[in-house]
Amino acid sequence: MDVNENPLLGNPGIGAIGSTTDQCENSSTAPILGDLVNPPELDRTYSSVFSNQAPGVGHARSMIDSPQAWSAGSSSNFVGQYMEIDLGSDLSIGGIAIQGRVGSQRVTGYTVQYKKSGENTYASVDNDNIFNDFVHYNGYGAWAEVPFAQSVVGRHFRIIVQTWEHYASMRAGVLLAEEASTLVDLTNTPDCSSDITECPNHLDELCVSCFTGYYLSGGDCLLNDCTCQDGTEAIGPFEHTGLLCPVDGQARCRLCDTGFYLTEDYRMVLKNTDSEYDDL
Repeated sequence: MDVNENPLLGNPGIGAIGSTTDQCENSSTAPILGDLVNPPELDRTYSSVFSNQAPGVGHARSMIDSPQAWSAGSSSNFVGQYMEIDLGSDLSIGGIAIQGRVGSQRVTGYTVQYKKSGENTYASVDNDNIFNDFVHYNGYGAWAEVPFAQSVVGRHFRIIVQTWEHYASMRAGVLLAEEASTLVDLTNTPDCSSDITECPNHLDELCVSCFTGYYLSGGDCLLNDCTCQDGTEAIGPFEHTGLLCPVDGQARCRLCDTGFYLTEDYRMVLKNTDSEYDDL
């Protein structure tokens, strides 16, 4: 069933649909890539860092468009070195955003692993397919969107080096999957692990998952509401306020109070010490 044909899509999620079958059936397609999720350095870890520098310093700055990049520890063989990104909660991810270092160093081939919140074991994206950056490469200054064959849901994502040019250095983020989830058919007495365990009445409006910018609560999809000290918070999807709030309760500012300015990752505002300032 196509999402656009679902008569229950009155709220921003995927409906739980009454059915005559006693099974939960998923219908999935290749993801349409959505917004970039680009967590700050405090949410990133590395297998090693050149000169053992601390996160946010020198060779440990791997956010998309950061001033430098993550560079692995000195070695003649970088295969297996990795960057791990913590999204803060489970999200539906459709691909990777990847960028070389400022200059000429970059990772050209990599595999991706992920796990959900509370899990100990990593799963492989696309059966350990080696993503070849040359296919999507847009030049040293640009970042490339690299789609998965199918979207996956997870919190922790590892990008594992397989090949590189000059040195194993990269900047990266993840890309939300626009379809956000698959359609799920539920009966009145389903045997199904989901947030909605039953569809009490035929054509009840219930959601089993939500689109980007919303979170699931008792069968409803509610707007994510971020927090912001000394400014105005982002709320819901990009279209709602002009800045995505990817996770409910996450610190993410879209505007600053007078006398403050935004940090690069939108996580906080800092007091401006100059006599002149921009009111963002």
